[in-house]
Amino acid sequence: MFDHLGMTGWNMSAEDDFAALVEKRLTDAEEKTGHIFSDLRKMIREKGAAQAAQSLLSPSSTGSFPYGFKILAANNLLSHSMEQAAIDSVASGLFTEDQLTNASARLTLAKMLGLGG
Repeated sequence: MFDHLGMTGWNMSAEDDFAALVEKRLTDAEEKTGHIFSDLRKMIREKGAAQAAQSLLSPSSTGSFPYGFKILAANNLLSHSMEQAAIDSVASGLFTEDQLTNASARLTLAKMLGLGG
């Protein structure tokens, strides 16, 4: 794996790995949708990617769909969501079972409601 400087990331932490994954998907989503996810980028700058995801995946947010999530859904890019990034990073230990369950539930609910795939 390579970090954003192109150096080998043999000692990257789980948080660094997650941040790199989120940055890659976020940049790709911005290119594909033409939407700049400025609120999410601000949250990531302030908290870091892992803490931003943990906040977004709190059990109290089950059933709610942030604006950026709706943009991803409308463009069939839920694969680029923080929810999917957390699920894809399950082995990192960064997320609680409740957070991962919420991520999965939100993705499933979005698909059931026809918000995207």
